Amino acid sequence: MMRHVDGAGVVQTMPIKLINLAVLAVFALIVLVGHLIWLLIVRKRQNIYADCKIKLNT
Repeated sequence: MMRHVDGAGVVQTMPIKLINLAVLAVFALIVLVGHLIWLLIVRKRQNIYADCKIKLNT
């Protein structure tokens, strides 16, 4: 699945592979948290606008 030697000629040992996967996992987690925060902001804005429309109609 992964190369034994990278482009710079460094041998990819198991600890190095695990570090690489951990770095990718941290990046993916940061992206996921950003998406969740954005989702909460959008939902809150939609609820505010929905409340305003209800109040204006009555």
